[in-house]
Amino acid sequence: MRYLTFLLLLFGCQSQPPEPVIFSGVAMTMEYKVMVGAPLSKVDKDKVQAIIDREFDRINETFNSWNPHSELSRFNRMKADEKIVLSLELSQFFTFLKEIVQLTDGRFDPTIAPLKKRFVASLEKGELPDQNEQNFISQAVGWDKIQQNETTAYKSHDLTSLDLGGIAKGYAIDLITESLRAEGYQNAYVEWGGEIRAVGEHPAGRPWRIYIRHFETSDPRQALALVDLKNRAVATSGDYLQQWEGPESNRYTHIIDPKTKMPLKISKSSISTATVLAETATLADALATTLMLFETKEQAIRWIESVQKKYPDIQYWVATRENSSSAL
Repeated sequence: MRYLTFLLLLFGCQSQPPEPVIFSGVAMTMEYKVMVGAPLSKVDKDKVQAIIDREFDRINETFNSWNPHSELSRFNRMKADEKIVLSLELSQFFTFLKEIVQLTDGRFDPTIAPLKKRFVASLEKGELPDQNEQNFISQAVGWDKIQQNETTAYKSHDLTSLDLGGIAKGYAIDLITESLRAEGYQNAYVEWGGEIRAVGEHPAGRPWRIYIRHFETSDPRQALALVDLKNRAVATSGDYLQQWEGPESNRYTHIIDPKTKMPLKISKSSISTATVLAETATLADALATTLMLFETKEQAIRWIESVQKKYPDIQYWVATRENSSSAL
């Protein structure tokens, strides 16, 4: 799950600068904010709102596992070896997911869904699932359980299902941003559930400006970084809003490690927050989630630096409770 990690940083000045046109609301229980950096007529405003609504409907109908009627939910309910004809969009997204799983050496794996569901249910009671049950559900986890060709897909285990919470919000932001640009709105800021993408400029003639909040406070003076965004996206993952106390007073978060098949245990040295700046929100979303899955900050940084060889424009911020005043 993602958090409202970012806020627009507004700077005071003597004269009133031009302001963007703001569209805000709630989509699938999460707040969104879209700002267009140009004067808009009534027709333009209606068109922008229609674009926003259309793309959120598209996400809900295809990718939202909480919507029982979505295409993803239908796939998740299938039995093993039962084939389904995928829409072109979901088929292409599955292909992209496979590439991300490979890029992250399996640390980012949406098939963790059934194990995550079971752990959360137990942790809400202060327990961990029975080890035999964990082992049984773990057999359904792994992208190798998903088989896909050009038009169809199936899974090889009844319990295999996908949770796209670590990437779908970024994808929605990219859809809205690209649709706005296609309609001629070249200066825009799109935020949903804490993920952001900005293109062009603020109407004041400067880049869109944000701050990356400290995980312990939303005070801008304690920000981990100030960032100018232009044709870039940024996403954050963290352990600080969903936590449960389990056996032996250990604290666990909702993030499940596909390699250990266990929820992340919170400690001073564990990663508390990870932020990635990339060209698209989809990529930033996936990489930020992956950074949380390393045992130490040093391991996470070594990995993201290896990813920079393929994506040299990536920037990142990783923080632990041991160095809570700074992030690299």
